[in-house]
Amino acid sequence: MVVGGLTGIGASIARLLVDRNAKHLILVSRNATSRPGTASMTAELSATGCNVVAKDCDVSDMASLKFLVEDCRKAGMPAIKGVIHGGMVLQV
Repeated sequence: MVVGGLTGIGASIARLLVDRNAKHLILVSRNATSRPGTASMTAELSATGCNVVAKDCDVSDMASLKFLVEDCRKAGMPAIKGVIHGGMVLQV
């Protein structure tokens, strides 16, 4: 699972994991399904044979996180074996 895996450093890490033969990847963002680049990012990574899903989740909210994990389990994803947190909010 890569939190913030659709842009910036999170996207770079997701690409690195796929380059290193990751077979399943969950890209998490608070607005993954409405983000304009989500479809192209998941298509790019899926083209390598990796099973990639992008999911909405606020990982600071336990209920949202539990729902995400259960939803992925029901969808047939294997157990999560690692989490990289690349998400951030920059305020200027």
